[in-house]
Amino acid sequence: MVLRLVLYVKEELLREAEFVGRLKCSQYAVQCMENVAADESLLRQQIAEAIEGRAAASECLMLVTTEAQYRAADLLGMATLPYTGAPSPQAPSFDGAWMVAEGLSEIDDDFLNKVYQRYHHLPWTIRHTERCCLRELSMEDMDALFELYAQEGITDYLEPLYNRDKEEAYERSYIDCMYRYYGYGMWLVCDRNTGEIIGRAGLEHREYGEQTELEMGYLITLKRQRMGYATEVCRAIIDYAREYTDFSRINCLIVPENTPSIRLVEKLGFQKWGRTDIAGQVMERYVLQLL
Repeated sequence: MVLRLVLYVKEELLREAEFVGRLKCSQYAVQCMENVAADESLLRQQIAEAIEGRAAASECLMLVTTEAQYRAADLLGMATLPYTGAPSPQAPSFDGAWMVAEGLSEIDDDFLNKVYQRYHHLPWTIRHTERCCLRELSMEDMDALFELYAQEGITDYLEPLYNRDKEEAYERSYIDCMYRYYGYGMWLVCDRNTGEIIGRAGLEHREYGEQTELEMGYLITLKRQRMGYATEVCRAIIDYAREYTDFSRINCLIVPENTPSIRLVEKLGFQKWGRTDIAGQVMERYVLQLL
């Protein structure tokens, strides 16, 4: 399932000539609608007629400015990006929308595709490195996730997964909350050429007293260890944190006996920050300043 066609209503973007110009130069086909109905059922029919022969509703995204447009597109199974312009008490609420745009200057092809993927519960691709792809986990990855964690010794210094039913419930909630709200979390590490899942790494939150801080975690499958994969992936994660979060530093918590991980974070520039107790387990705390 991929985004192919973007729709917008001409009359409502008359003052957004720059955005419309960029949209027409995008990688997606564009459909301009005019004189759209206010009635929701008629509007749904107009939208269906506008895309007929061009794309399925599930392959489209519509820029909407009214609740009727939002509901009509949604009933067709079409992704939407609500646009309100400047904040106003009269602006529609668009209840249930993952994203509401107040401006259009930051919207590009990648942004539109991410809105589309969120609507259809498709995992985002976060970063590519020389050999790897970092992407979000989906529920279709659960078999591979359990195979990864089932390797002998892989959880010696990490928390294991829950049982299958509990882990699936946890991951489903994690996808809906962590990914959708923050835009980051623990991701899957995949072989860039084959798509094989070879690890897990990413960013989460850790409470230190009343302070919420960013924590990096990583896991590489046994057959790819000692080949530089963890270093490659963690550098990409650090770059992501600098670019997309407001945190001033990243933490890593490591079991004192896990000397390979300690060597890795020191290589990445982390400094030892002392020890901390996590649920009765003494951990070495390492910190990397981002700013």
